[in-house]
Amino acid sequence: MERPFVYIAALRRSGSTILSESLTDWPRSFIFREPSMARGKLELKPDDVERFRSLEVDLEGFRRRWITWWRRWRIVRAVHDELLPLIPQVQQVGVKEIFHDNWERYHRVFPEMRVVVLGRDPRDIYLSLSERRAKGIGLIAHETFTPESVADALMHEFRHQRDMTARCDTMRVRYEDLCTDPEAIERVLEFVESPLDTPGRAGQFNELSPQRQDEAGVHSGQITGSRLARWKGVDDPELQRDMQVVFDRMSDYNAFWGYSAECHA
Repeated sequence: MERPFVYIAALRRSGSTILSESLTDWPRSFIFREPSMARGKLELKPDDVERFRSLEVDLEGFRRRWITWWRRWRIVRAVHDELLPLIPQVQQVGVKEIFHDNWERYHRVFPEMRVVVLGRDPRDIYLSLSERRAKGIGLIAHETFTPESVADALMHEFRHQRDMTARCDTMRVRYEDLCTDPEAIERVLEFVESPLDTPGRAGQFNELSPQRQDEAGVHSGQITGSRLARWKGVDDPELQRDMQVVFDRMSDYNAFWGYSAECHA
């Protein structure tokens, strides 16, 4: 694979799916969505398996061979050594992750990887997570969910983001800029040395998920700014208070990304 490996280092609900779609145009370029390889897993989406089958590669069989208790911590190396040589048609591969413990496992195997670090206003992140929890969607439907627990979990991942920024070839992108600046995605394509002349189609992954049809409708074909600063329109006093608690507990994050109490930018 001639192009750099891409690592999208995101927080939850910070635009990582949109960016993954923008960097994907099968078979030239492909981003795995939260495969959790650094955590000894290889979590696949059904369409991942179908895509690789179109190239006569048994991705599920590869997963079964490597996800055993004595081999699973070598899965990133196995992707590099065994899987990528099977897909010469794919010029660039990457992952987007929202949990970054052991992220160094990617870096050891792909020392020249390009890291795109994503951020979003914490109030919008909390609002989006609370809406998904109300619908019973995602991990948040089953985990402890308080403003404090959400803020602390986000800060845990942010510390990994900051570590990557110090140690890797990294580009920082705010969700707000990704959705409003037409040149933002072009800068990302250039940074990762993407083989794509134009971004992949926004919505192509979400359209395949029954639980994400509303998001597919928002970003179908192009990135929009329709979900920026949604926290400003919240009327529920309890939810307003909870969003502010999250914001206040993430002061280092806000300083890093440039978020203020008054606005999203």
